[in-house]
Amino acid sequence: MKKSTHFALLCVAALALAGCGAESGGTSDATPSAEATSAASSAAPSVEPTEEPSPTESAEAGADYTNEDLSALVSSLTDAQGQPLTVMPAEQLDQGIMLARTILENATISPEECNVFASENLQAPEGSTYAAGLSQAAEEMTQTTVTVIAVEDPAVMAEQITKSQDSIDQCTSFEVEFEGEVITSELQPLEVATDAETSIGALAVQTLGSSGETQSSMTVSAVQGNLTITAAKTGTEILPEAQAELEQLINDALAAAE
Repeated sequence: MKKSTHFALLCVAALALAGCGAESGGTSDATPSAEATSAASSAAPSVEPTEEPSPTESAEAGADYTNEDLSALVSSLTDAQGQPLTVMPAEQLDQGIMLARTILENATISPEECNVFASENLQAPEGSTYAAGLSQAAEEMTQTTVTVIAVEDPAVMAEQITKSQDSIDQCTSFEVEFEGEVITSELQPLEVATDAETSIGALAVQTLGSSGETQSSMTVSAVQGNLTITAAKTGTEILPEAQAELEQLINDALAAAE
């Protein structure tokens, strides 16, 4: 495995602890598996059901959203540069989920109290559907990802985002060791505002111990009933204005679900 890809996967594992997954970064040699893993670590967005109820009505009714519904929603979104998001094939996304889970199951996480969030944040609720899309900004060397998940019971989403917020608050600094490499991750909670019922955000800076290489990832996650939308931007440097871009993506996804 190439060093940069190894680093990307470790970063994904570290971010998954906080329940705020991010893209694998703006590296040109990141593999599809790395991209899929990063998207899999994110919690997810909403979509257009056949009868098109409002997001609140859909959530309260536990509306059924297929993977195709969610993929259609993701494909309707554009990033800050006006580029449409490319929907990740379901098979590739499933591969990423399994890979992220494998990394965390075989990694050593410290402090120990942060270890509990690894399994919780990579367990898809029973009956859930999901989709993810991404775009790349060549000039900025960043990647933007939107991930969407729908569950049958809205209470599941409310509980998950609470756990994610707790993990961000408790694990602002932690390490993930995997196959001899150590990633140090520093998490900074963000005050975010979206049109959703509940929103959280974080800025993460990861450092690879062997080389000192760094990568930054900003994520915003929002819950609207039984839907969760996570927008993430990753690159060598993430500027403060990225927060507004991610919040807008969340709002655009909510609007598309109406």
